[in-house]
Amino acid sequence: MSPGRLTIMSALLLAACAKGAGSHGDPLGSVKTGTVVYATTECVAAHPDGVQCNKKTCKKDDKSDCAEFASGCLSSGHYYAGSNDGGTCSRIL
Repeated sequence: MSPGRLTIMSALLLAACAKGAGSHGDPLGSVKTGTVVYATTECVAAHPDGVQCNKKTCKKDDKSDCAEFASGCLSSGHYYAGSNDGGTCSRIL
């Protein structure tokens, strides 16, 4: 393997690790609702930009609970109130 290729692969690996093991995406990053990433979610307060959400709820369903939703919320610097069965992620304004 060439040194340039090794450098690029190392940089990509470090970038992935910098995000942190077990980290999840920001659940408020989109107003999309439904069962796309987590259990059943719903944006209950849209951000003025119309793209993001200021408050989103999560409800456990037969496919998933809200553990990843809560983890993503907290690791993104938001406030989570609830449990793995259901809760609300709110943007700290």
